[in-house]
Order: sequence, then structure tokens, then C-alpha cells
Amino acid sequence: MRNIILLLFVLPMFCFGQYNRPKRYKPEGTTSPGAIITLAGVSFVTMGISIRPLYYTDPTIKKPFLRQNHKAPPIIVGVGLTFTGLITMLAEN
Repeated sequence: MRNIILLLFVLPMFCFGQYNRPKRYKPEGTTSPGAIITLAGVSFVTMGISIRPLYYTDPTIKKPFLRQNHKAPPIIVGVGLTFTGLITMLAEN
């Protein structure tokens, strides 16, 4: 058990040490992939929010969020893409 705990603390240190590479030349006018992924995630969330919700047979009772098959997936995927893009932009700097 002690070895597993030690491995969980030491492994991220090795991974972070391997990631620190020298920065490469980046030509002007290129857009970072993190910014593109973030923009795509924000557009998915905006699209999901703008879709009208589903109702039960009574028009005053909305279905739960996860039961709305046309609204929930774009919002969930958009939030995931937005966080991934932000993490990518932080890792690029």
C-alpha cells in the first residue's frame, strides 16, 4: 500500500519533468489549438442553451435536463471542450 501511495505522488513529478521542453519557434499569424478548442466548446454550449426545452404532455412541466436528448449532449460536450481548450492553452505557455 505504501508503494502505491508513493507511486501516485512520484509519477506526476516524472510526467511534469518530461513535459518541460524548450519552446519552439511559432510563426506569427498561427492560432493556438487551445483557442480553437475553447471557441468550439463555447459555441456548443451556446447552441445547447439556445435550443428550446422539451415539455411533458402538460406544456407547463419541463423534462429534467438529462432527459432532453437534443439539449443536454451539446451542453455537456461543450463544457468538456471548453475546459480541455483552457487546459491546452495553459500548457502551451
